[in-house]
Amino acid sequence: MTTVRFTLLRGVCQIPAYVAYEAGLFADAGLDARLAIAPTAWMVPEHLLSGASDFAVIPWTRVAVADAGEAPLRAL
Repeated sequence: MTTVRFTLLRGVCQIPAYVAYEAGLFADAGLDARLAIAPTAWMVPEHLLSGASDFAVIPWTRVAVADAGEAPLRAL
Protein backbone atom coordinates (compact mmCIF):
# COMPACT_ATOMS: atom_id res chain seq x y z
CA MET A 1 0.00 0.00 0.00
CA THR A 2 1.26 3.47 -0.85
CA THR A 3 1.30 5.96 2.04
CA VAL A 4 -0.12 9.41 1.28
CA ARG A 5 0.00 12.18 3.89
CA PHE A 6 -2.81 14.73 3.74
CA THR A 7 -2.98 18.04 5.58
CA LEU A 8 -6.52 19.23 6.19
CA LEU A 9 -8.27 22.03 8.04
CA ARG A 10 -11.41 21.96 10.13
CA GLY A 11 -13.87 23.36 7.64
CA VAL A 12 -16.67 22.67 5.23
CA CYS A 13 -14.43 22.48 2.15
CA GLN A 14 -12.52 19.54 3.70
CA ILE A 15 -15.62 17.40 4.27
CA PRO A 16 -15.09 15.25 1.13
CA ALA A 17 -11.61 14.26 2.32
CA TYR A 18 -12.87 13.39 5.81
CA VAL A 19 -15.76 11.35 4.37
CA ALA A 20 -13.45 9.51 1.95
CA TYR A 21 -11.08 8.69 4.82
CA GLU A 22 -13.83 7.48 7.18
CA ALA A 23 -15.56 5.48 4.43
CA GLY A 24 -12.32 3.67 3.61
CA LEU A 25 -12.20 4.96 0.03
CA PHE A 26 -8.47 5.68 0.21
CA ALA A 27 -7.79 2.13 1.43
CA ASP A 28 -10.02 0.74 -1.33
CA ALA A 29 -7.77 2.56 -3.82
CA GLY A 30 -4.65 1.02 -2.26
CA LEU A 31 -3.65 4.12 -0.28
CA ASP A 32 -2.60 4.24 3.36
CA ALA A 33 -3.96 7.74 4.06
CA ARG A 34 -2.50 9.64 6.99
CA LEU A 35 -4.35 12.80 8.03
CA ALA A 36 -2.87 15.81 9.81
CA ILE A 37 -4.95 18.78 10.89
CA ALA A 38 -3.40 22.24 10.48
CA PRO A 39 -4.76 25.01 12.70
CA THR A 40 -4.82 27.55 9.83
CA ALA A 41 -4.51 27.54 6.04
CA TRP A 42 -1.45 29.77 6.36
CA MET A 43 0.52 26.87 7.86
CA VAL A 44 -0.27 24.34 5.13
CA PRO A 45 2.39 25.44 2.58
CA GLU A 46 5.10 24.73 5.17
CA HIS A 47 3.74 21.18 5.61
CA LEU A 48 4.01 20.68 1.85
CA LEU A 49 7.46 22.27 1.47
CA SER A 50 8.95 20.34 4.38
CA GLY A 51 7.68 17.01 3.06
CA ALA A 52 5.45 16.46 6.09
CA SER A 53 2.48 16.35 3.70
CA ASP A 54 2.01 15.10 0.15
CA PHE A 55 -1.35 16.75 -0.50
CA ALA A 56 -3.50 19.40 1.15
CA VAL A 57 -7.03 20.70 0.95
CA ILE A 58 -7.14 24.45 1.59
CA PRO A 59 -9.45 27.26 0.53
CA TRP A 60 -8.78 28.53 -3.00
CA THR A 61 -8.52 32.02 -1.55
CA ARG A 62 -5.30 30.95 0.22
CA VAL A 63 -3.85 29.99 -3.16
CA ALA A 64 -5.01 33.25 -4.76
CA VAL A 65 -3.20 35.43 -2.20
CA ALA A 66 0.07 33.47 -2.14
CA ASP A 67 3.12 35.73 -2.27
CA ALA A 68 5.53 35.48 -5.21
CA GLY A 69 8.31 34.02 -3.02
CA GLU A 70 6.02 31.54 -1.32
CA ALA A 71 5.38 27.91 -2.21
CA PRO A 72 4.08 27.45 -5.76
CA LEU A 73 0.46 26.66 -4.87
CA ARG A 74 -1.99 25.39 -7.50
CA ALA A 75 -5.78 25.24 -7.41
CA LEU A 76 -7.20 21.96 -8.73
